[in-house]
Amino acid sequence: MCGIRGVSSVEGDRLARLLGVQRVRCLDRYLGLPSFDTRNKEHQFRMLKEHIWNKIKGWRGQLLSAGGNEVLIRAVVKSIPTYSMSLFKLPKGFLNVLQVLCNRFWWGSTELNKKLHWESWGKPCTCEDEGALGFRNFLVFNRALLAKQIWRLEKLLGTLVAQVLKSNYFPSCSVLGNEVKKKGSFL
Repeated sequence: MCGIRGVSSVEGDRLARLLGVQRVRCLDRYLGLPSFDTRNKEHQFRMLKEHIWNKIKGWRGQLLSAGGNEVLIRAVVKSIPTYSMSLFKLPKGFLNVLQVLCNRFWWGSTELNKKLHWESWGKPCTCEDEGALGFRNFLVFNRALLAKQIWRLEKLLGTLVAQVLKSNYFPSCSVLGNEVKKKGSFL
């Protein structure tokens, strides 16, 4: 059991003994996701940005071809936030920051040496069939992953997660007919 906001350490110890569990150090994250809701989404997911930035920083010193950069962006950078994006609607500004990091890496810009971007970032994110690179747009990909989760909740009502979420968040209607609450969880 971790500490609970508004509960003193003594009361927390007593509650842990009563329940027969041990108190543990609170973790900042679990499975790469934030453990506690601080109501500041940008702060919650900063570790994703730092992880992507550290990967890109490590590659900057290497001489990579455009094909090498493409593979690194597709295989590594775009896959890092996928799990988080399938569970949370990440802030638009945060997703734009991630997009800018990829954009700068693709065009070869650094903090000190800005390079000319020959096309807008939207062009490499268009479909390969149209002659572009087919990079994922973080904002669109986040929406698609969340739509997939909503579809699962609608179609697989017998699963435990669907039953728990339905009883807590939309007991009298479907997930599609539910109103989003301002003070609710951003899950």
